[in-house]
Amino acid sequence: MYNLIVAMMSIALIALTGYTALFLGGGQFSRGAAGNTARAHAVTLVNNAQQVAGAQRVYGIQNAGAYAVSYEVLLEGGHLSAIPQLPVGAVTGGWSMSPDGRVGMIPLNIERPGQTGSPADRICEQMPVLGGTPFVAANGPLPTHDDISGSEAWFGCVTNPGATSVETATAVWFVHTN
Repeated sequence: MYNLIVAMMSIALIALTGYTALFLGGGQFSRGAAGNTARAHAVTLVNNAQQVAGAQRVYGIQNAGAYAVSYEVLLEGGHLSAIPQLPVGAVTGGWSMSPDGRVGMIPLNIERPGQTGSPADRICEQMPVLGGTPFVAANGPLPTHDDISGSEAWFGCVTNPGATSVETATAVWFVHTN
């Protein structure tokens, strides 16, 4: 009889512990998922940017310091085996490069359909953790080398001119220097 009472009490305590964890910590699980997705997207963008920047360095060594002016040039020269994949849902377009080849940029998704923050908001929040800059307003219609190089980071989020934050921007790019 004693063993039965102890078993019933242990089952009740385990159930109470599980309920408490779900009740008090349940929000952490759902919030953590969005944060982990944003971090994964940010890490993917940074890793891909490192791959492209490395290809540009090799191209520059072989071409007297000149930059490739398109991703196709890097592909044709064998410096990239393929254009790096972008995180689905986080971007609204593909890779593009400044006319001088010094900057690579990817437009980020700023849509906020019934949720707090856009993918761009959440990705840009991760930039300081990864060593980048979370927000720089562009000086012109598209990001340039001068926009990102003044931030002391080689990558980060650049918004349209005049934006006061990523949240108020009408365009946000993940930008990296080559």
